[in-house]
Amino acid sequence: MLSAPFRAKPIPRRLPERKRPMTIAVGFRCTDGLVLAVDSEVSDDSSRYEDEKAWIYRYPPEDANPRLKVGIVGAGDLAFVRYAAERIGYALNENMGKDDVQGAVQGVINDIHLNHLYPYPDNLTRPEIYMLVGCLAHDGNRLLTTSLTTVTKVINFETLGIGRPLANFLIKRFYKGRIEVSAGIFVSTQVLMHARNHVPRCGGDSQIIVMYGENKNAGKVRELHT
Repeated sequence: MLSAPFRAKPIPRRLPERKRPMTIAVGFRCTDGLVLAVDSEVSDDSSRYEDEKAWIYRYPPEDANPRLKVGIVGAGDLAFVRYAAERIGYALNENMGKDDVQGAVQGVINDIHLNHLYPYPDNLTRPEIYMLVGCLAHDGNRLLTTSLTTVTKVINFETLGIGRPLANFLIKRFYKGRIEVSAGIFVSTQVLMHARNHVPRCGGDSQIIVMYGENKNAGKVRELHT
């Protein structure tokens, strides 16, 4: 009597997850302004390079003392982060206060998720974006953070990206309450340095946006590279 040939059952294997391009970004709402910082490394399944992840907008653009200044840094899929920053830039104007800026950011984030991100079929392929948006308006300053479709105020500081656990650990060791811009710059550079050294897919130069002042007459926007 012949027996059927033995056939080993295939071993089930999990499909490889898409390697999400991530980063490290931090933002501080300081006593005398705002500080936003991000690394410059972009990495995916096949490449690693440096690119811009920080953007500054002024309204009116040519004015030496603009009424509205906005700084943006982001984490996640760079193409969509850049697109979101551009959309936010187009949505703002010099007559907006900080509540208006938050409403405009909320509208852009809602539209991008609804029309560009959620159409992707599943979590393995769906791009992600997380952003920090700081503004100096005629009625004061505000720091915003985005997560999925939410846009919320940051009271003191916020961190984004794959380096967030390390960043939160380091900041809580330095942070003892609302700090000045000079201290925010120092803490940001330290956090990004340690993230580059210890967290995969964080690296490159640091891009830091410094926004001094509570109103249109207090200081200018600067961008630092370290």
